[in-house]
Amino acid sequence: MFEDAAKRAVDDIVRYSALLGLTRALSDQDRDGEAERACRAAIRLLPDRATAHAMLALLIERGGRAEAALDAAEQAAARAPRNPAMHNLVASMALATRRDEAALTHSDAALAIDPHDQRALSDRWLALWRLGRSDEARSLLDPQRDLLIEQSGGDLPRSMSKAILQAPGLDEPGLGLPLVDGLRLTDIAALPASLVDRLHARLRDTLSRYRLPGPPHPLATGRPAAPVFRGWANIMRAGAYERSHIHEGGWLSAVFYPAVPVAMDGGAILMGGHPRDEDRIAPVLELTPTAGMMLLFPSFLYHRTEPFRGAGRRLSVAIDIARDGARSDF
Repeated sequence: MFEDAAKRAVDDIVRYSALLGLTRALSDQDRDGEAERACRAAIRLLPDRATAHAMLALLIERGGRAEAALDAAEQAAARAPRNPAMHNLVASMALATRRDEAALTHSDAALAIDPHDQRALSDRWLALWRLGRSDEARSLLDPQRDLLIEQSGGDLPRSMSKAILQAPGLDEPGLGLPLVDGLRLTDIAALPASLVDRLHARLRDTLSRYRLPGPPHPLATGRPAAPVFRGWANIMRAGAYERSHIHEGGWLSAVFYPAVPVAMDGGAILMGGHPRDEDRIAPVLELTPTAGMMLLFPSFLYHRTEPFRGAGRRLSVAIDIARDGARSDF
């Protein structure tokens, strides 16, 4: 009897995994109705597993049913209360439905597990703004205060531009990444080592002038003991842009601009602007980049770029100063 029960349990897990795989495949093909049916079948099979509930929440939200998506996300978090990703999912869905207290509660739950969770910090920031707790929000993050902008000359921008355009491995970014209609070099380690060393030296010099807040701010308590630099490059022509995003594996992030079209029209970078902030209640700082400019900012600060018009290429190098044990996904 025990062996039969164990076999049934294993069979259920195999079928559950297959249904989740089918859900992903159907969703990738934009067959959301079929994907939702497969996902619900997985939930009926193993209702106490969180993953299917989370996938269902994302499918439902994509279909425009925000309240139902929040309900499904809450089911996922209830089944995996020690998983910060599930609390972040609820917080995101709660912000979408104006349940700002719930968003704050679940962001705090994620931060209780990982005090430096970048997504939870971003969602907490917007929830505080929405709840009228602006002083707390500014204490956590202020785009004007927490962004360091430096400009320098020399031949580094020109040398970096030439190396990026000649680098092997330039390709369109993968699905789900923020870059639209551009090319990406996924690892600047493909560039000459001496050039990368010069860029890292420039970043260390900029970092030496960055004013970190004191504890218990997460930038102070989350400072890496042995920081690791992880970088990639973007190449944009007219019309290309980046969607709003954060750098979840970072502590601080930097952007260096080796080349910007001289007669560029548009193309601003907007620092701030949480994607759930339809009312634009949180502050946003708008900048027009120039060749040789470096920006340094908290990795949980949402940012995006606007399309530009004009001839020429806009090149940028993004670098995460990675959190201990974290990985960068952008």
